[in-house]
Amino acid sequence: MQQVLQWEGKSNAITSGAWSDQHPVFDTLIFGLFYQIGDWVGSPAFGVALYTTAITATSIAVLVYVVRYLARSGASRRACLLAYGFFCLFPLVPIYAMAMVKDAVFLPCFLLFSVQCLEAARTRGANLATPKAWILISILALLVSLTKKTGIYTVTIACILTMLVVAGRKARLRLAGTVLASAIIMFLMLPGILFPLCHIEAGGKQEMIAIPLQQSALLLKEHGDELSQADRDVFEGILEPDAANKFFWPAVDPIKGTHWTAQREQSLKPFLRTWLRNGVKYPTTYLRAYFLLEQGWVAMPNQAAYESIYSGMRPAYVYTRASLAPNASDSGLPVSSHALFYSGLDQGFTWLNEQFFLQPWFCRAFWATWLPFMQCYLAVRRLRARTMSWNQAAWLIPMLATVPFLWISGSSVSYEGMRYVIPMVFIAPIGCALFTVERENRALRVGD
Repeated sequence: MQQVLQWEGKSNAITSGAWSDQHPVFDTLIFGLFYQIGDWVGSPAFGVALYTTAITATSIAVLVYVVRYLARSGASRRACLLAYGFFCLFPLVPIYAMAMVKDAVFLPCFLLFSVQCLEAARTRGANLATPKAWILISILALLVSLTKKTGIYTVTIACILTMLVVAGRKARLRLAGTVLASAIIMFLMLPGILFPLCHIEAGGKQEMIAIPLQQSALLLKEHGDELSQADRDVFEGILEPDAANKFFWPAVDPIKGTHWTAQREQSLKPFLRTWLRNGVKYPTTYLRAYFLLEQGWVAMPNQAAYESIYSGMRPAYVYTRASLAPNASDSGLPVSSHALFYSGLDQGFTWLNEQFFLQPWFCRAFWATWLPFMQCYLAVRRLRARTMSWNQAAWLIPMLATVPFLWISGSSVSYEGMRYVIPMVFIAPIGCALFTVERENRALRVGD
């Protein structure tokens, strides 16, 4: 919603009307163009509907392509059918595949890029021999970088892991060139040339230091009287006003805010020094603040605790809202006449989360940690038994490139945090299905 408001030049939670790089500018451009098409025909809602149709069709095509790739790679027929059924029936897939949110644009690009990395690993880099294939993976890498703020880092990790299993200097150099090209565009060309020309504001640095900010707020809350006045001044100069009382264990937004001011920029270096120094003195406070934020990735939800702060919602499950956001009317979108229906979807989804036989599958920890851990464990066992080659183990690359960014996020239990885990939900069937590929020839095994 903030991106649509920026497209219209209206005041929003991030800027006074200018575009901001806090959310990917490429996504803002896509949402704005569809919104503008609707405005031209007299109804912004038509533009939103057109976008929803387009992104849904794109997602369907990409998911079908992924299942076909699994079959072509030798996955069992049963595994391919299960993956296909999962994409068709698991409720979170269609919800996020058709949403007007940056993650919906990112997911098709990420899946296609992941397939190219898997194919490079499967063929030991042979598929990168042609310029056409290299250009394709480079374009997909750039799209992944443009559609999510952490996308460039995902690309870097995935390409480095792929370089470890491909054969030949040429394939490795081409993967390195893919990373370098994306990095030049994302770190040099966009912020150094395009953003100043288009008067696009840089995203606030509070997003990168969200966890230290949260830890500092808890430190002020629990040990403020023990800190020196100088340390308190440093913390209070970069945190949101009254941060100690605003501390909210499941979310960092009340602490970090949405704006990066000149005062905060000036306080950054002193803050980092003060934060590090106090981390040595109060390690348990820092650890508690961190794991309170990230607990949703490892633990089943604590029902009583969440009910008391979220009014009955089950945020640490794979929950999302189907109903229209409260500020949708600010952008000119009409209030739906089917609000009760959408509210019913929300309640129905919450009910599904609560059923004991479905709770593990709707728990974020299952997709974020439990299933990836099981996949890695199985891969290690098969590698040690020499029933799997490193090229087959490389089929876990998309998951390994995604997991680290869960653990630096500022939310794991709120409904907003669902966006961070949804790529894990989409790629989970890929790794599971490819474990059914028959063992390769002995010449491809480890040690041969």
